[in-house]
Amino acid sequence: MTTVGAMEHPTNVAFPDNALNNGAGDVRLMTHELGHHWWGNVTTLREPTDMWIKEGNAEYCAHLIDEWSVSRPAFVNTVKSNHLNVLVQAHQADGDYLPLSGIPFKNIYGRHSYWKGASVMLNLRGYLGDSLFRVAQQSILTTFPYSAIDAETYRDHVTLATGIDAGPFFDAWIFEPGFASFKIYSHTASLVGGEYEVQLVLQQGLRAAPAYHESVPLEVTFYGPGGKFIGQW
Repeated sequence: MTTVGAMEHPTNVAFPDNALNNGAGDVRLMTHELGHHWWGNVTTLREPTDMWIKEGNAEYCAHLIDEWSVSRPAFVNTVKSNHLNVLVQAHQADGDYLPLSGIPFKNIYGRHSYWKGASVMLNLRGYLGDSLFRVAQQSILTTFPYSAIDAETYRDHVTLATGIDAGPFFDAWIFEPGFASFKIYSHTASLVGGEYEVQLVLQQGLRAAPAYHESVPLEVTFYGPGGKFIGQW
């Protein structure tokens, strides 16, 4: 125990003494530091300007503990709250909208590395799907044990392990700053043979990002009167 601060020393993780009885927030703190046994102690970063490899993954571990120990809705609430903090606070605290890879040295332990790093790991899970995300993460750790990697190596190995080109994802979320959002700009629906044919026009918006995000998987859910679930596309 320490009087202040936490650190993931191999075989001797340090926690502040007030973490002993402060509740759920400190469960996540402990999980973050224990997550470094994998991300940081097994596979680490080649350059400090890729701090997201260590801290983003460890912070995502701290989100996963809510899914495992509380409930799926608790996990969803945690990641939504984190992403809102990223959108509202990260650029203010760190002085600008920053890329995760190649982040300025003064910001390597800033909000982007931790908060946006965790949010981007959740996005990668959505990009790959749960099963392939697990394959990719485990393959990184087993292929590069006790060694250091950079963002390019991470990208190339995710592609190799899953068969899905991770290039567009890394270009948009890792190598460039900012964010993308998607909304339904317009829609039409017509009844054909007892079923509805729906046409959607989707619009991508950018916030502090230099280029549109490409190859983004999207799901649209349809509901009928009274909130009745119809289907997903």
